[in-house]
Amino acid sequence: MNFGSPLLLHALWSLGLLIGLLMVLSARRRRRQMAALAEAPTWAVISPRWKASHAAWRNVLWLGALLLFLTGLARPQWGFAWDDLKRRGLDIMVALDTSKSMLATDIKPDRLQRSKLGIRDLLARLKGDRVGLVAFAGSSFLQCPLTIDYAAFNMCLDDVHAGIIPKGGTDVTGALREALRSFKDTQEADRVILLLTDGENHEEKPDEVIAELKKKGVRVFCIGVGSPEGELIPVRDERGTESFLKDAKGNVVKSRLNESLLESIALGTGGVYVRAVQSDFGVERLYDEVITKLKRE
Repeated sequence: MNFGSPLLLHALWSLGLLIGLLMVLSARRRRRQMAALAEAPTWAVISPRWKASHAAWRNVLWLGALLLFLTGLARPQWGFAWDDLKRRGLDIMVALDTSKSMLATDIKPDRLQRSKLGIRDLLARLKGDRVGLVAFAGSSFLQCPLTIDYAAFNMCLDDVHAGIIPKGGTDVTGALREALRSFKDTQEADRVILLLTDGENHEEKPDEVIAELKKKGVRVFCIGVGSPEGELIPVRDERGTESFLKDAKGNVVKSRLNESLLESIALGTGGVYVRAVQSDFGVERLYDEVITKLKRE
């Protein structure tokens, strides 16, 4: 608790003691006057309603009321006050690939789970930066809008899994467009898209969206998740039997990292491409060495 006029508290205790002393002296004076009028055993006959204990309690109540009044003058204050603070930070939209190819285990435990761990490492470094999440496969979905509520972002990230997007495939350009729509055009700070994918783009070429991103000043930083040699994609059927993903012709699918696509997106927008490896996923290094140097509001 705070007081708006704390100096009045000193007067409160001083005046309270003074009034208490005057009440004691007044009670003694009244007893002397009663003693001069008659002997003590006859007081109950002369004034049957008067009792010393009643008078004492009356004085205590008056003193308490006075102390509360003076405490009110000191203006006690509690609760909270609103302060307008200007946030200085970047807007970082994370675009996370959730296609079945992200189940490949060339990065342990698999590409998707390792990407989620890397995003959490990034989150631990943010201080005032807004962060959002786009999950994508054959289509895209805004899983979490831009926010500084990192706990809420983590909850949205926990819900992401392979198959969260019903449409199969990998539409990288659609994910970039969905992330771009989440930014405001009026802000002065740099805007960043952090793209985590194996780069197996099954849709349109990204040239058009790269030009749009560059025009609006949005940088794309790409994390290539996987290996150029490729890896088979484990899947489970309804009975829990594990096998490997096959195409329409029955051939086993091997997912390979498409670095050329990710490099062209990063370089075309003024960003950086990093290939993730088991010992260094690259998100923290990318943030510390590059993203922290960007312009903040």
